[in-house]
Amino acid sequence: MTTSLSRVSITLVASVLLLAGAGPPSRDAARRHLRLERSAPAADSVVTRSPGAIELWFSEKVELGATRVRLVGPDGMPVPLGAVTQAKAAGSPVRASVTGALASGVYTVNWTATSGDSHVVKGTFRFTLRAP
Repeated sequence: MTTSLSRVSITLVASVLLLAGAGPPSRDAARRHLRLERSAPAADSVVTRSPGAIELWFSEKVELGATRVRLVGPDGMPVPLGAVTQAKAAGSPVRASVTGALASGVYTVNWTATSGDSHVVKGTFRFTLRAP
């Protein structure tokens, strides 16, 4: 009888652990990870003035020291950017200043950010500059 009771107890404990979240991650958990919410210039946008900066708004606070922003020009060459910064106010974007005027063409923004829980997330988007 003791052996049967022990098996039932072990089965019950295992079931409780599985129901408590020891299973695979849910969609809600995946949504809580760091993600890019918007940018300026916006992804796939067409702008008519050279942007003064690349601005990125994330779903949560990022580790600024581990955040990188790279801009690649229409010729495939990197475009010089200033240091990555972020104002202290809540909801402020990560910002990298564009150090000179850009020529017309398609630009690619590559970014890497690390969240407070040390998850590294990367992304890429493009925008087009059609200067008058």
